[in-house]
Amino acid sequence: STGGASASSTQTPGTATPVPPSATPKVVESLGVKVTGNFGDKPKLTIPDKKPPADLRVEILEKGSGPEVTAGQSLVVNYLGQTWPTKGKSKVFDNSYDQKAPAAFTIGVGGVIQGWDSSLVGQQLGTRLLVSIPQKLAYGDKTSEDNPAAGHTLLFVVDLISAYSQDVSAHGEVLTPSGTGLPQIQNQSDAM
Repeated sequence: STGGASASSTQTPGTATPVPPSATPKVVESLGVKVTGNFGDKPKLTIPDKKPPADLRVEILEKGSGPEVTAGQSLVVNYLGQTWPTKGKSKVFDNSYDQKAPAAFTIGVGGVIQGWDSSLVGQQLGTRLLVSIPQKLAYGDKTSEDNPAAGHTLLFVVDLISAYSQDVSAHGEVLTPSGTGLPQIQNQSDAM
């Protein structure tokens, strides 16, 4: 999985079902889902008892003022994923807030589920989004024991924290410490 800090989970957006990159998200005023919490806080979702949208939809909960996310960047986010129930209870299947570390992944190039690639590229950093992703743009139509998100329309609250180009590198010169009184380090394995 390429879910960064959440790589230990089998449900991270990094295990995508391949689909053609043709989904354009529909930005809506409201999905009818109540979301509590501000950018950076773990959200809580109250989902209405109605059929989920059949297409990819995005509701901007808090508009950021940072640069736009572009395809091919490494994107750093916090997120919470929850199923949109058609029968039974909604289930939070994954989130980065409880792990106390955001997730990082390459966006817009097929490394995550299509619903993320299509809805996160073009958004401004600092934005909190609510995204409704139909099954075909998430983990497919068939339910799966090893992925509780499969076979469901998914809701994600995503906080867009930062993004950087893949070719970022550090520049500078190697410095040799000068001065006396610095501690001396000896590798114990060499002493044996």
